[in-house]
Amino acid sequence: RNIINKEKQVDSNFITGKAHKVISELENRFSPNDRMAGTEMLMKLNKIRLKNANENPLQMIERIEKLKITYASQSKKLTDEVIVDHIFNVCGKVYPEVLSQLDYAAKKAGTNVDYQDLIDELHCSYRIRETSRKKLDNDEETETDVALLNVNF
Repeated sequence: RNIINKEKQVDSNFITGKAHKVISELENRFSPNDRMAGTEMLMKLNKIRLKNANENPLQMIERIEKLKITYASQSKKLTDEVIVDHIFNVCGKVYPEVLSQLDYAAKKAGTNVDYQDLIDELHCSYRIRETSRKKLDNDEETETDVALLNVNF
C-alpha cells in the first residue's frame, strides 16, 4: 500500500498505466533476483525430504516442483541436475537399490541420471513396496489366491 501511495504522489499519471513501476518494486521486495535468493532456494530445497519411509516419493517431487516454479524467474534456477543430486541424498536410505542401478546405468552410458527416469523408477519401486506391504498386512487368502493355488501348470 505504501508503494502505491508513494507512486501516486510522484506521478500524477499513475492511473493511466504507471502500475509497472509498482509491480517492479513489489518484485524487487518480495522476489529478489540476487545471490541470497539462490541461497534461500537451496536452503528450502534441503528441507524437502521424504516424511517417512512409506511416503510416496511423488509427494516429495511435487514439493520440489513447487519450489522450482517459485524460483523460475530467478537468475539462479533449480536445475534437474541439482534436484537429482538432492534426491540421491535424501532417498539413499529408503531406495538404495533404485539409485544404485540408475547411477550404474548412467555411468555405463556416459551420461548423468535423467530426472524423469529417476522419478519413474522411484515411483515404480514405491508401488512394488506398497503392494508387498499391503499383502503382508492382509494375510487372509482371497478367492483369487485359492483359485491360483488349485491351478496346475
